[in-house]
Amino acid sequence: MTDGDWPAARLTASEALRTAGPIADALDKSWRRRSGLAALLTHLASAEGGTWQQRWASAGREQDPHLWKRVNPRADERSYGMHLALAMDLIRPSYAWCKGNQFKTWSLILQLRDPASYERLLATYATLGTSALDNQATSVVLAHIACHTGKSVAQMNGADVLGYQAALYEMRATGTRVKVTGQHHAWDCLREMGHLDHPSDTLRLALLRSRLSPAELVARHDLRPGPVPDLLVLYLSAREGALDYSTLRALSDVLCRLFWRDIQDHSPETTTLALRPEVASQWKARLAVKADGSERRSRFNVMLQVRAMYLDIAQWAHHEPEVWAPHVAPSPIIEADVAGYGKQQKENKARSHHRTRERAPELPRLLRAVDERLKRVEGWLAAASSLASGDVTDHEGVPCRRIGAKHVVLRPMTAPARSSAADINLTALEDEAFWAWATVHLLHQTGLRIEELLELDQFSIQSWRNPQSGEVVPLLHVYPSKSGSERLLAASPELVHVLARIITRLRQPDGTLPLTSRYDNHEHVEQTPAPLLFQRKRARYAALSYQYIYSVLDRAGEWAGLRKANGKPLTIRPHDLRRIFATDAQNSGVPVHVIAAILGHESVETTSIYAAVYPKDVINAHRQFIAHRRAVRPGADQRDITEDEWDAFQRHFVERKLSLGTCGRAWGSACEHEHACVRCSLLRPDPSELPRFQEIRDNLRERIAEARDRGWLGEVEGLTVTLQATVEKIERMERLDGAGAGPTFLGLPGPRLKP
Repeated sequence: MTDGDWPAARLTASEALRTAGPIADALDKSWRRRSGLAALLTHLASAEGGTWQQRWASAGREQDPHLWKRVNPRADERSYGMHLALAMDLIRPSYAWCKGNQFKTWSLILQLRDPASYERLLATYATLGTSALDNQATSVVLAHIACHTGKSVAQMNGADVLGYQAALYEMRATGTRVKVTGQHHAWDCLREMGHLDHPSDTLRLALLRSRLSPAELVARHDLRPGPVPDLLVLYLSAREGALDYSTLRALSDVLCRLFWRDIQDHSPETTTLALRPEVASQWKARLAVKADGSERRSRFNVMLQVRAMYLDIAQWAHHEPEVWAPHVAPSPIIEADVAGYGKQQKENKARSHHRTRERAPELPRLLRAVDERLKRVEGWLAAASSLASGDVTDHEGVPCRRIGAKHVVLRPMTAPARSSAADINLTALEDEAFWAWATVHLLHQTGLRIEELLELDQFSIQSWRNPQSGEVVPLLHVYPSKSGSERLLAASPELVHVLARIITRLRQPDGTLPLTSRYDNHEHVEQTPAPLLFQRKRARYAALSYQYIYSVLDRAGEWAGLRKANGKPLTIRPHDLRRIFATDAQNSGVPVHVIAAILGHESVETTSIYAAVYPKDVINAHRQFIAHRRAVRPGADQRDITEDEWDAFQRHFVERKLSLGTCGRAWGSACEHEHACVRCSLLRPDPSELPRFQEIRDNLRERIAEARDRGWLGEVEGLTVTLQATVEKIERMERLDGAGAGPTFLGLPGPRLKP
C-alpha cells in the first residue's frame, strides 16, 4: 500500500459517518462523538490528498499536535471525534502526536479495534500479577502503537515496541520532555501472549548495545579517511583476541578520540603516525587538560596505551613486515612524559585507602540499618497482606486504604482519589529492602566483585565433606570473572543464611529456580539463561542490573544516615565493601597471598592496593623491618634516629588525643575534616566521655529548637547533621559499655567422638 493508503483511510465522509454510527451508539455520549467526527472530517476535507491520512499530513496536523483541537469550539466534541477517528483507523498519527495528546481512554481504542485481543490482554495482566498503574501505562503504550501502525494487539511484535522506544529516544534528543513508562511491561505482556518474535527475554536486554566490530568501533569517531584510521582498525583487530570487549572499546576510544582525532582536528596536514615534535608536544599539552579546564588524571594511561601501540607495530613488523613495516614510526611518548605515572599510582592508592578508612567505621551501622529496615518493612507487609481491597488501616500513624489485589498498596486517606504520588507500595518496599539486605551482607562476607555477585546461580552453592571427620563444609563457587580465575570460598553460617533466604524467595512450586538471562557488561552479550540468585520478579523474572545494585546501596546508605563531615551523603559501592573485606582480613592476620587467592587477584601487589593500612600496622611493620635490617646488616651501617625525628613521630600520636576520644587518622596525614570531630567518622569516642556527649546532644537539640524559632534554616540543617553524628557515637559507646559489663562464659569444647 502507498503511504497513507489503507481501506479505512479511503472511506468517504458519508461512509465513515455511517460506519461510526454503530460504534458511537455502543458508547456513552454518542451524539457528541458523531458530531465531533463530522466536524473533524469536514475540516480535513478541505486539505489536499486522496485519503484521510494524506489530508491529515498535508493540513499540517503532525507539525502542530494540538491544532486539531481548534476544529470545533466544543472541547468534548473535539476529543470524542478524534477518539472515534483513531478507533476507526481513519488516520494514523505519529508517536510524537500521541504522546502530546494524552487521552484518558486510550485503552478504549484497543477494545474497539479488536475486542478479543483486548480480553486476552486483560487476562495477561491478571496472569502476570502487575499493579493497576503498570497495566494502565501498558494499555497506553499499546494504544499508541495501534494508532500509529494500525495493528491490533494480536498483530504486534517486538519490532513495534522497539520502534516506539526509538521514537521516544528521538523526541528526548530534540529536547522534548517525554514521560517514558509502560514499554517494559508491554514487552512482557506480548511475550506472555506469544506474539513476541524477539530472542531477548526483556526489553532492557533488547535495547542494550550489541558488540561492535573493530571497524565499527573506529567508524563511530568520524575520522577522516586515510592510512591511520585503516591502521587503527587493523591494530584493534590484532588486539581483539587478547582483550575483553569493554577493554577493547576503551582502547578504541583512547586511540581514536583522545589521540588521532585530536591530531586531525589541530594538525590536519598530519597523515601518518610519524608526528613532528611540535605536533606531539602540543597534543600532550592538550591531553593534560579536560574540556572544562580540570586536570585529566588518566593522561598517563592514555600516553602509555599510545606508546604501546607504537611499540607493538614496531615489534610485529619483524614477523609480518608486509603488513606493519609501512606504519613503523618513532613513538611520540618518551620516558620523561610518563615519569609521573608512579606518583599518580601512589596518589590513587592513597585516595583508595582514605576512602576505605572513611567507610570502614560505618560498616556496622550499614549492616544494622539494612537488618532493621528489612524487619520493619516485613512487619508492614505482613500486617497489610490480610486486608481486602478497600479496607482501611493505620500505617505509621496515617490512615490508609488498601488498593489493588495482587500488590499490597496503601493510599493515604488524605490523598486525592486519582493521585498515585502518595501511594505506599509495601510489596515494592519489601522487595527493595530484601535485595539491599542481601547485597550488603553477601558483599561484606565474600568481597566479591559486582559482576561476580550477579553471576552467582543455584549451582554456585556447593559442599565438601571432610573424609576424616565427616563434617560437611558449605562452599561458594565463584565463576571466572575479571581475572578469569574461578575459586571456592568457605561459606560462613551467616553467608549460608543469606543464600538460603535468596533461594527460598525465588524457589518455584516445583523446587526449581527461574531461568533468566543477564547481560554481560564486559563482553556486551546476552548470556545463556541460568537459575541466577540475583533476579527478581516484576512482570516476569529478570536479572538484577548494575544500576539496581547501586540504587539499593544508595538507599541502604540513606537508611543508615551515612554522611561525610561536610554533610553530604556517604556513598557505598560494591568495590568499597571489597576493599573493606581485604582490609579486615589483613588486620586479622590473614597472610596477604591467602587474601589474594580469596579475592581472585593474580598478584599480591593488587591486594596491597586494596587493603588500607592503619597507623598501628605501619608502626608494627616498621619495627619488624628495623629489627630484621639490623640483624642482617652490620651495626656501622645503621643510624639512630635523632631526638627531633623521634619527637615529631611521637607528636603525631600525642596530638590525636582529644577531649572526646582519639583521632584515627593515619600517620603523616592532616585533618581533612576541618576539625569537626563530633561529625568525623574517624573519631574513636572514649566511653568514659559519654556524659560529655550527652551534654553536647542536649545542647544541640536546644540550639536546633532556637534556630527553628528564629527561622535560621541553614543553621538547622548543619546542626541536624552534627546531632545525628553525635547520637550515633552515643549509641556506639552505650553498646560498648553494655558489652563490657562482665565476662561471657563460652564453655569448653568437648572431645570429638568418632562416628
